Amino acid sequence: MLYLCLTNNFDLNNMYRYGIYFISIVVLYFLNSKKYDNYIIDMVILAEYMQLFMQTEEVFITILLTVFITLFKMILEKTKPVDKSNILMEDTDLNKIELPIAYYMAIANFLVILIQTGMLVF
Repeated sequence: MLYLCLTNNFDLNNMYRYGIYFISIVVLYFLNSKKYDNYIIDMVILAEYMQLFMQTEEVFITILLTVFITLFKMILEKTKPVDKSNILMEDTDLNKIELPIAYYMAIANFLVILIQTGMLVF
């Protein structure tokens, strides 16, 4: 916010937007450090940072691409053949899939930035 005032790009809408981002990030950090140490809160903070430095359309494309990557990974995990050498494996291990969604979100954001700048063309 101070940067916008110093560079004479003072726009009241941007000031309110950055103020709201700042307040929401502070509240999320407070929740994350004190009471709830949660992966979902960390992903929301990551999405806030993306929204802070990118346009809204790019963030929506990043989130959609993250959902597609996650669904593709889940389909691959479900169709992977089961290792029959471990007979004592429980059925709950087959249904338990751990997905690093924040990692997929960062990769999707990187791809969106590359496509936006024209460095990656399909």
